Amino acid sequence: MSSLITCKLCEKEYVFITNLCVKCRRVKHLLSIYNDDVYKCLEQVLVRNDKQQHYKLNKIKDNTTTDNSNDRNYKITKEIKEEDTKTLNTRCMKELKKKLDNIKEV
Repeated sequence: MSSLITCKLCEKEYVFITNLCVKCRRVKHLLSIYNDDVYKCLEQVLVRNDKQQHYKLNKIKDNTTTDNSNDRNYKITKEIKEEDTKTLNTRCMKELKKKLDNIKEV
């Protein structure tokens, strides 16, 4: 006999026998792997702090379009030029080679 109840976490999805729906099971799995880092990540990515809220409100008051691209940095970031990308790729490759060499030595 199966019972139809709502998910204990999201309280939206209906589940049979288990307590969590598929999406919430995924969250539980991530929590078991990453522990408190999941909470830190959620806070940093999804929750706006006071400074970010103030910044957003000022943008809305000024009737400027809000593209959200610079909310975290509070400044307009420059576009990466092609040379910058090549330099970055070269530097990353060098760092990776060093790390691989260190692993081989161990």
